[in-house]
Formats: sequence, structure tokens, C-alpha cells
Amino acid sequence: MFASRAPVSLHHRIVAGGQRRRCIAGKHGRAAHRHFTQALESMWRRSPQPPAPPAAAAARTEDKARWQPPPLENAAFEEYYKMQGIVREEEWDAFMSVLRTPLPATFRINASRQCFKDIRSKLESDFRKSLETEVSNEYKGDAIMPMAWYPDNLAWHLNFSRKDLRKNQALESYYVDSTFVPSSVHEFLKHESEVGNITRQEAVSMVPPLFLNVKPDHHILDMCAAPGSKTFQLLEMIHQSVERGPLPGALVQFSQAFSHTHKPQSLEFDRVLCDVPCCGDGTIRKGHNVWRTWNSGMGNELHRLQVEIAMRGLALTKVGGRMVYSTCSMNPVENEAVVAELLRRSGNSVELLDVSNELPGLVRRPGLITWKVSVYKYNPLITFHLMLTLAKMDMRVLNCTLPPG
Repeated sequence: MFASRAPVSLHHRIVAGGQRRRCIAGKHGRAAHRHFTQALESMWRRSPQPPAPPAAAAARTEDKARWQPPPLENAAFEEYYKMQGIVREEEWDAFMSVLRTPLPATFRINASRQCFKDIRSKLESDFRKSLETEVSNEYKGDAIMPMAWYPDNLAWHLNFSRKDLRKNQALESYYVDSTFVPSSVHEFLKHESEVGNITRQEAVSMVPPLFLNVKPDHHILDMCAAPGSKTFQLLEMIHQSVERGPLPGALVQFSQAFSHTHKPQSLEFDRVLCDVPCCGDGTIRKGHNVWRTWNSGMGNELHRLQVEIAMRGLALTKVGGRMVYSTCSMNPVENEAVVAELLRRSGNSVELLDVSNELPGLVRRPGLITWKVSVYKYNPLITFHLMLTLAKMDMRVLNCTLPPG
């Protein structure tokens, strides 16, 4: 009833000048009636909803006020990784405490840009000194500092989270050459990121490309490249080491080459980055949903896919080339077990490189040589010998997830 005006006026627009014909049986009358019905239904679907009663709106506001973030705990997660021994027993409490703290903001300076030295100089001098004066006491340490393991001071670490970066009033301004700049640190980083001078990227994501040891003449394949931060890092590394020369003064015409046939050749690469899909529990500091959804069977479900992707990467690597395998997971089933299976399948054609002398400032420790595998998603872990029997009964668990030996 209350919305009847709009359908009536719309009806007259549809059949303007044809009211009498609409009453006559025939295809024109039926078509007009069908159009009117469709327009009426469409208008009812688009009709604005009446405002919610004040009581309902107040209830929604109260629900938002009562909402609390999910608890940062998962008993199965703690049990699984305690038994795996990924950290020493005396370090366990500190390890879990760090997992519950927000992930600091990090970024890289694009060394392929002509102004990268100026940006680095500003960060090392005015920008750093100003932030240390304003916020170091609040955050109990250096507010901003370069990462010791990244070459040439091109990667920087902010001692506060992205949320603090956007909302903390102490970060609303900084000094340049002793001059107060009424702009936020967040806006500075946002602007430099938009123009391509810096790239905001997590510290752990910067590590795998550095181990590739990229040279300017290399052909590089980045498998599973989305969202592309490592790809951009690799491109920057290539362009950084290429000397810019003058434009050529001659033109080469090669249109005749299109008329010749060429024998197809297999595509191979000097460097392959294999950052495979994983359960992502290594991102638990920023992805709090992992605390709620994690279970011990997630690594088993992805292991086969990870092995297949990595084997394809090895097949595309030139003799003498290098492939880096990486994940965002702490699970040995997705890391050490995959590497062990690659070595088993490849025989003597693949060698595991020792890179402990590369990136000397990077804190690391050797991988595991033995680990446990969960048969079912929520079952306790089992030992290797019992696993040999149960793996034949449960096809969801692959023999290649087991430690060698």
C-alpha cells in the first residue's frame, strides 16, 4: 500500500499511450503486462528497508561494546609443537609469549630507485633520531632501526605494530633537519610506498629471495608468487646490480626472423623460488584466526601438494642452478619432511646446500632430523615405528611425511 505510487507511475511509463491495447488479448498486451510485473518486482527488491527500531539499534551497539577478541590459545597447537621440539624447553614460555604479541611493521627501501640513498640517509639521521626521542621510552627500545642481516641497511624494523602506527599520537609528527613536520609516520610510509620508494613487507618474507644469490644475467622463476612481494624484491635485486648506460644509437630490424622456424627448447631457470601453499601457522602473530582454526592434520593435507610443486621447481632448475624452498609454517611435515622427500626422489641429482655462512646477522638454527606425525586431525602424536603400521591403514597419511631412517 505505502509503496504503490512508484509502481503505478512506472506502469504508465512502460505502457504510455497503450492502455487500451494492454486490455486486448494479444502478444503486445501480454508483453506489456510482463514488463510491468518485472519492473514492479525489481522496484520492490530495491525498496529501502525501514529504519531499525531504537531498541534494536541500541542492542547492536551494546553487542559491539561487549565484543572481545578471540583468546590467543590453542591446546592442540601447544601440545603438537612441544612434542616436536621446535624450540628448547627452557625457551618455550618466551616463545609462546612472543606469538601472542602483535607483529612489528617492517619495510624495504627499493634500491633500484635513484633516490634510495637519500631515503636511507633520512631514515638513519633525522627520522630515526626524532622517533627515538618521541616514542623510544614508550616502546622500550629503538623505535626504528635497520635489520642487521639485510644488506646495505635497506630493510627497516619499526618497534610497534601497524595498529600503533595508525593510531598512536606520538607518531603523528617527526623532525627533518631540526624542522618540525606536521605529518604522521604512517602517512610518510604510505606515500613512499605509493610512489615505489619503499615496500612494506614482513621480515620473514624478505629472507628467501636473499638466499637465491641472484645475479643480473639470471633467469628467475617465482613459483606461487601471489601476492608478489618476493617477486618485487627479486626484480629490485636484479635492477640494483645493473649499470644504466646510454640509449643505443642504432635500430636493429629483425622482422625477417619471424619467417624462420625454430626448434622449441625446454625452459629452465638459474634460480627458482618455491614458496608453496601451507597452513600458515608461522603467521599467527598477525593472523589471530589461526589460534581458532589450527589442527594437527593441516600439514598432512598439504604435504603431497608441496612435494609436487617443489619437484616441478627442481625439474625447471638448470644444472648448477639453485632452488629455495620456503613456507610460512612451523610444521616439520611441511618443511623438513618435504625436503627429505625431494632428496629421496632426486637421488644424486640434487644437493642440499649449507647456507649457514650467508646472511651472518640472521638468527637461525638447524632443522629437525626427526619429528612426529599426527594420524588424525585431533589424535595424539605417534612415534615413527607405530606410524609405519598405521600409515598403511590410513591413506590420508603419506609415508613421505615420516622422518628418514
